[in-house]
Amino acid sequence: MARPGIGATSSRSGTAARVHRTLRPGYLVWPAWLRSRDKAHGRAESAMLAVLASGSLVGLYTVLVTGAPVFGAHMWVVLPVLMAIFIWAAVSRNPDWGRVFLGGAALGFIGRISYWVYLYHLPFLLLLNKYSRSSLDGLTFPVYFIAVVVVGWVSFRWVERRFMRGELQQHIAPSPP
Repeated sequence: MARPGIGATSSRSGTAARVHRTLRPGYLVWPAWLRSRDKAHGRAESAMLAVLASGSLVGLYTVLVTGAPVFGAHMWVVLPVLMAIFIWAAVSRNPDWGRVFLGGAALGFIGRISYWVYLYHLPFLLLLNKYSRSSLDGLTFPVYFIAVVVVGWVSFRWVERRFMRGELQQHIAPSPP
């Protein structure tokens, strides 16, 4: 009798088996990554990862500013790939700069206001596309990002925090008799 997963008989459904086959390389690599992530790594390796991460951020900014269709119809792939390269470089070997950047207060702040940033990003993007001048070219993304973060923080501060403390609940639902 064949063992499940090796022979002809398997208790997995078709979809579950496909997912398992897709994730199998991750199952093999995960323990090795766990063993190596806390080991001390050399300055050269950390510097190479920093250069890779910086290059991916410069590439990301360049693509966003110029809008150059380097890959034609497949340009939509470039942005997530560049972000994935940055994140991989920042966490793969647990470099000190990665912990500082990803574990810092600035990213924690963005995480706290992320829901509001998500809510406001599309209206701001539509307004920016409609009313911005082409003279802003290199400043368009920073202006957009700062505006969305400021409005997101204001909403977080004056709506969400007050609601979480219970200050706004009396205005939303009448108290029961």
